[in-house]
Amino acid sequence: MRTIEQLHATAEALGSGAAGGPEAGPGSRSVRGEGVITECKDWKAWEELAEKKEMDEVLGMSPGGVAGRLGVSRQRVHKMIDEGRLDAVKVKDRSMGYAVVYVTEASVRREIERRKKTVDK
Repeated sequence: MRTIEQLHATAEALGSGAAGGPEAGPGSRSVRGEGVITECKDWKAWEELAEKKEMDEVLGMSPGGVAGRLGVSRQRVHKMIDEGRLDAVKVKDRSMGYAVVYVTEASVRREIERRKKTVDK
């Protein structure tokens, strides 16, 4: 079992933080396609989510990082989240005064594989 400190250290090493997973749970809502957006009311709720998920369903990248990886704009990444092509976790942090959005590593890999299949056809 990973500790919360290990999760935070891995998130920091990746230059990002949390992410959702393919199945909706409390605080989650399904979007079109396969996608799930999980909304955490605070970092404690994210830590509880992290205890229940696989690493690649919890950790991810910021929309800007995903944009660079996929070769698209940040706006396109947000649209892909809304379309259900990417999973995201939104963590509300009142101390910072805004919500943090992370895109799951699992959904980024899924999108990369989807693109490979399209190119191979």
